[in-house]
Amino acid sequence: MTILKHALDGRQYLVGDAFTRADVTAASMLLLVNPPPDDLFLFPASMRPMYTAPTASNVAFAQVFAWRDKMYRKHRGEAVKP
Repeated sequence: MTILKHALDGRQYLVGDAFTRADVTAASMLLLVNPPPDDLFLFPASMRPMYTAPTASNVAFAQVFAWRDKMYRKHRGEAVKP
């Protein structure tokens, strides 16, 4: 998380100036650390705690999750629904 935070510092994308597989990979891996908001990925509230790592509550990483959510909003389309 620390490396990702520093890699994103002042950048919109991980590699170059365009959306790449690196962004998709990082954003999808972050799902396992902290599920995105329901407007992006409908996730049962009862299951959220099982997929929310203690790291997710660390304010130092808030910008990483905000970046992930921005990537989903910009490049994904509508929310995933079961």
